[in-house]
Amino acid sequence: KRFELFPAVSLGWVPSNETFWAPIKKVISHLKVRGSYGLVGSDETGLASGAAHFLYKNQVNMNTGSYFNTGVAEGSTIYFQGPAVTQYATENACWERSKKFDIGLDLHLFNELFITLDYFNEQRYNILMARSSWPSLLGYGSAVPWSNIGEVRNMGYELSLSWKRELISGMYIDLRANLTYTRNRYEYIDEPDYPYPWLRKTGNPISAIYGYEAVGLFRDWEDIETSPSQKNLGSEVMPGDIKYVDQNGDGMITSDDIVMLSPYGNIPGIQYGFGLNWTYKNFDFGIFFTGSANRTIMISGIAPFCSDDGNQDRNLMKFIADDYWSESNPDPRAAYPRLGVSKPQVANNLVASSYWIRNGNFIRFKTLEFGYSFKIARVYLSGDNIAVWSPFKLWDPELTFDAYPLQRTFNLGVQFKF
Repeated sequence: KRFELFPAVSLGWVPSNETFWAPIKKVISHLKVRGSYGLVGSDETGLASGAAHFLYKNQVNMNTGSYFNTGVAEGSTIYFQGPAVTQYATENACWERSKKFDIGLDLHLFNELFITLDYFNEQRYNILMARSSWPSLLGYGSAVPWSNIGEVRNMGYELSLSWKRELISGMYIDLRANLTYTRNRYEYIDEPDYPYPWLRKTGNPISAIYGYEAVGLFRDWEDIETSPSQKNLGSEVMPGDIKYVDQNGDGMITSDDIVMLSPYGNIPGIQYGFGLNWTYKNFDFGIFFTGSANRTIMISGIAPFCSDDGNQDRNLMKFIADDYWSESNPDPRAAYPRLGVSKPQVANNLVASSYWIRNGNFIRFKTLEFGYSFKIARVYLSGDNIAVWSPFKLWDPELTFDAYPLQRTFNLGVQFKF
């Protein structure tokens, strides 16, 4: 379906403009109730995920199928390569659709306090996905079929507050704050028939973090021998390596033991900001803070000294140097497990696990400005990215460890008026 209709409607009413509102006009000076509902479409065909651009076409390559022979000629077996289907057409391919609903209000109290509140709910469906629930015994080989079957829901609230008032003659203050709270989840993903319920993602948050559940570090060889085998994780397990929970009880740590470690990922579920502007005669002052909550950081994959792996960092971070497991420091709660000089020696410790989960919440002192105005100019001092407070102490919680850090800057300037 190349053409589809996506209708939408929005309504608003300002009851504070009605005559019956006059008795409370001084208290609630403005009230507006509004709402909208509509359909939105996306014609993205999933190229980034591996889907074909022309979904309606079957594609066959005549020389990439299985080999067969037709007998022997002059002492040599004659082989030919048959055709292979490289893409199956997507039946009834259509647009990805989204039902968007929003309801909100704008409220002014005493002509001083301004409030904006919104609730939004979005249901995306007909999302193009590869058919993971179809077993390979159906014979499609590498040409996995695609269908418009995925479904996702996103909902949340947005709140904005502003309070403006003249405190005394010539002194004005403007306090402001905002808050955004969001939740999302997979309503449906086409998944294999997993043998264990914790492997399914349907019903889970989109940004959830998955990995192995860690229970500290191995104390000694006896601890290793009496624990489930972790040989499938790529390295020989030794004392000081991370120890994982065998979720299904089969005596082996495999991909079947991966669980959801946190419903929150790197994208925060709560974002907020607050600040104020203050003026008195020729003086002015402004300050603003931003923050994030319901956020988790996964720091797995950091492997110092692994010179055989070009994707790993060879430098040693301070938190590792200060507290890593060693024979002289056999602490099962060390900040970093046993070190190694090559990835095959420490692969067990590089997989995503709860050992590497950190609280990524933070509050940032974003801006500060102080000024004084003359008749022809304004002199000011300002600062950006002044400070950040977070339970995460290893690097800036808003960035990755290998990103260029945010600079703390201070400016002294003059603005002339002409």
